[in-house]
Amino acid sequence: MTTSPADIGSVKKSDFVVLNGRPFKVVEITHSKPGKHGHSKVHLVGIDIFTGRRHEDVRP
Repeated sequence: MTTSPADIGSVKKSDFVVLNGRPFKVVEITHSKPGKHGHSKVHLVGIDIFTGRRHEDVRP
């Protein structure tokens, strides 16, 4: 299996992603709108496919 970098905005629920060197299956994803002084953010919740542990991450 090969990995390739992708824009975080293109990730969908049930996709597989690598965050911090660990593989995750995305179970929840929400997009926030940009604010007055900030960028839009993506809140990502994933389950580690090896350990089954839940991981949350926020990316711009």
